[in-house]
Order: sequence, then structure tokens, then C-alpha cells
Amino acid sequence: MQVDKRDDSIQNDDNSEWHSKVKERIAGEMLWLFQKNYFTLSDIVDYFHEDPKSVQRTVQRDLRAIRNSMDSLPDAGYYTVNYDKAIPGYHLFYKLDDPDFQKDQEIDSLHVDEALAIMKILIGTRALEKGSVNTIEKHLKYNLTPKQQAFLTQETTETLSKYYPVKTVPDLIDRVRIFTDWIEQKATIKFTYQSSVPNSSTTKKRRGVPLSLYFSEYYFYVLLYDDEHEQSRIYRLDRFITFRKTNSGKVTVPRIKKLDVGELRKKTYLLSGGGDTTLEFWYRGFPQTALDRFPESSVKKTRTLEDGSQEVFIKCRNVAKQGAKLWLMSQGSLVSGVKPEYLRGEVREEIQKMMANYE
Repeated sequence: MQVDKRDDSIQNDDNSEWHSKVKERIAGEMLWLFQKNYFTLSDIVDYFHEDPKSVQRTVQRDLRAIRNSMDSLPDAGYYTVNYDKAIPGYHLFYKLDDPDFQKDQEIDSLHVDEALAIMKILIGTRALEKGSVNTIEKHLKYNLTPKQQAFLTQETTETLSKYYPVKTVPDLIDRVRIFTDWIEQKATIKFTYQSSVPNSSTTKKRRGVPLSLYFSEYYFYVLLYDDEHEQSRIYRLDRFITFRKTNSGKVTVPRIKKLDVGELRKKTYLLSGGGDTTLEFWYRGFPQTALDRFPESSVKKTRTLEDGSQEVFIKCRNVAKQGAKLWLMSQGSLVSGVKPEYLRGEVREEIQKMMANYE
């Protein structure tokens, strides 16, 4: 019996054409989903010339293939395609927009709640120029769905319109990166610096080794081993006037001078000057206000005053004296019974100087 091979060829060509058409249609559907977030049955009929009577069954087969692909691809598993009566049509749905889905998932990607928290912190610190804050918000939005992007814009527009940063330098973020690299490299640098001490030189050449960089309140700070004074000091990042890495006269930091940065930060949340002390005082304000200000602090006892109000006795270890003095003065009559005695005397003396300035 002789077989006509031309029939097989025609059948193979038909199958090949059918598979090609299916692939083209699915590619088109996915393109619509990611470009405009949806497609309709009319799109399929008009563009791919499908039969209106069977187009719904055709799309359902396509969607099974699309959903299976999404489930198997990294990061695409948080997307699916659902029918939306409001369109009416099929739209790309981001599962992370569903609070019920969120509760039971370990999510590796950024979520809108986290993006909003980051933006609120940035705005609250006032540390960066407005342009930098806007750029960071734009970068955060790249990781969000259109719906989440709109929500983030809505929740930050008003506060950003009234955003007033502290006086800083335009290259602050660049400086963060530069000094971080130098810390990793244990590099020696030469620099000039604008000190807060009146009449200090801004042209004096200094040399040292950056050891750590951190943020506190409005500013970034650099813990740097100062070669001239042979000790570690804290410098405000935005006050460096000139700075460059040098390969000549490399400074070696003595092991004893490599301070525990975590411990140092407990002492220097305000100012690092004046050495360390253990501070004790009675406090009439909200106790947590004082406890938050001094990392190594605790309430030792409580007493009730004649007017029925209460005050607590707080003990704080490893406190920078200069910072403690400034904070005590800022609290006014909420603080009493300060120890040690010499610190109480310094505060009293400073208040007297202030009073003289207002006479």
C-alpha cells in the first residue's frame, strides 16, 4: 500500500500554523495585560479575528497557560488574571493588593506599607534636600503596582509640598557612599572641616581614618580616628569642606582606639563632648520621653506628689556630659534632684548666663 506523504505535509503545516497563531495570541494578551492592565474579548476578536461564538473558550485556554507561566516564574507568582465585570474584561491583578493574601505570605518584594513608612521617616527627618526625597520616592514606586503608586502619591503629596529640609549639602547621598567605601577600605583621608566651635579654622588640613557612619536626628555623622589628637572623634558629614583619600602618610589606628560603635552611639545621641557620666534625676514628664533619649536608662522608683501627680526617678548610664546638660536644660521644671552634684552646678551656672543675656 502506497502512502501519500503530501497529506502528512499539509497536516504538519496546518498544525504549525495553528501553534504559531496560539503563541501570537497569548503573547498579545500578555502584552495588553502589562501595558494597560487588561484586555477584552472584543480585543481578541478584532485583532486576532477569532470567532465571537467561541472566543470565550479560547481565552480561557489561553489564561490557563498564562497563569501557569506566572506561577512558575520568579516574582511573577504574585500576579494573576481575573475577570472584571466593570471593564468588562480580563485584568492583571496583583495579589499583594489583597490584604487577606498579605496576612499569610512571606513577601520578598517591597510593599506599599513599607514604602509609605520609608517616605514618612524621610520626610520627618528633614535630612535630605527635597529633590533627593522626590527621587527616592520615584525609585520606591518602581517596585509598586499602579494602584499602590497612586496610594503612595496621595499619602505624601501634601506633606512633601510643605517639606523644609535642614541646611545641608546637595551631595549628601554621594558623601554617604564615599565615606562608606573609605570605611570598608580602612582608608586614610585628608580633609578640612567647619566646626561648630566659634572662630575655629576652616582651612586647617586634618588627617584621619573614618571608622563608622551613622544617622542621628537630622544629620549623618562620621566616627573618625583623628591622627593629630590620637583619639576617635565625631564629625558631621555635611560639615566636611574638602575631603580626599590619600596614599601618603597612611594612619594606623591603634587597637585600643577602635571603639565599639554601638556603645559609642549610646553615649553620643546628642553630643560626644565632656566625657561620660552616670546621670540620675527625678522626672515629672512622661517617663518614656526620657527613657527614649538615654539608651541605657531605667526607672528606679516612683513617688506621688502633693498635687496627686507622679514623678519617677531615672538612672542613665554612660551619658555624654555635654549632651546630658543640654537635654536637662531643655526639660525645664520637669526635672529636679539631678546627680552628680557637679553637673547640677554646671546646669545652674549655664541658666544664670542665659538669664543675664535676657536682662
